[in-house]
Amino acid sequence: MKGDPAPGRHPWASTGFRSFFAGAAGFAALAMPLWMLMLAQGLGTRGVFDGSEWHGHEMLYGYAVAVLAGFFLTAVPKWTDRPIVSGAPLLGLFGLWLAGRLAVVSASPTLAMAVDVAFLPLLALAIGWPIYSARRTRNYGFPVLLLVQAGANLAWHLDWWHSRAEAVALDAVVLIMVIVGGRIIPMFTNNAVKQANPQRIIVAERATNPLMVSLLVADALAPWLAGPLALACGITLAVRMARWGGLRSLKTPIVWVLHAGYLWIAVGLTLRGLDAIGLHHGLDARHALTAGGIGVLTLGMMSRVALGHSGRPLVVPRAIVVTYLLANVAALLRMAVGVVGPHGLQLAGWLWTACFAVYFVLYLPILWSPRADGRPG
Repeated sequence: MKGDPAPGRHPWASTGFRSFFAGAAGFAALAMPLWMLMLAQGLGTRGVFDGSEWHGHEMLYGYAVAVLAGFFLTAVPKWTDRPIVSGAPLLGLFGLWLAGRLAVVSASPTLAMAVDVAFLPLLALAIGWPIYSARRTRNYGFPVLLLVQAGANLAWHLDWWHSRAEAVALDAVVLIMVIVGGRIIPMFTNNAVKQANPQRIIVAERATNPLMVSLLVADALAPWLAGPLALACGITLAVRMARWGGLRSLKTPIVWVLHAGYLWIAVGLTLRGLDAIGLHHGLDARHALTAGGIGVLTLGMMSRVALGHSGRPLVVPRAIVVTYLLANVAALLRMAVGVVGPHGLQLAGWLWTACFAVYFVLYLPILWSPRADGRPG
């Protein structure tokens, strides 16, 4: 089929989800215990960022970016019916991402910046060329958002408008997930859950992406507007997904986990907005977005994409269903750390670690092995 990788290559070098999903899960399972050790012992890194800044940067540019790379490098050939990066260029791109993770903890600031910042423009080029050449206009925004993330990363390394750069980096990741989730979650629900009958609320559908883009622009240029916009985004997302059939998917873990991750994004944005307008709630809005929205949704997507694109049935092992539950518990504890205290923070970190360690152990054989149906990829 068009868009399939060329036959004859080792699976690891054939399709982007394999190396990048393994890298993302392995990195998450290692980086979180390291961060907890830094907290417990008062340690920092020897690289360009101190402990807390390293944690925030690497959860976005280490973990989240690797998941996005694996997803886009797998999905874009299907969207465009054109081949994409594979073989040595794919392994080189993965190596550059991995080098960035090592550089930020061990290299000089200049070298770390050069290595780390280079990845996203190359990824944007890799997915942008087939998207634009195939005139897939509904996907034009994805390479642009990757470049926005790259610009925010450069500003972060240079310590320019640090808080704005960090906010824009998070906004760009969340916006990509909102767009992709809005397309696929109702479709997956309809395909997998009988009588779910997901419905789209047109007003919310049309408002979501413009509001999210406005939030990103406000965080970059007019932070005083960001709070009310975040509140509007959160409410709109909650309304948008209200008729997607999430409650009817509770017996189908590979579907409900996607609804849960999307709901976490709505919760995080709403909490951020409430906090900004003075309605303080004592909860951590940022980690509702990151540990909840990004963590839960990406775990669900990685487990589904790896099965579907390796020619296997879309039925996750029971241990992965447990990780879905534990990832939500971890997000809840991290969001409520002001209430549950430092022990809750430690428990949240270890639960997160366990989730991605289990994924890595169970899925590495799938990611490394040929497709079960004999097709290339």
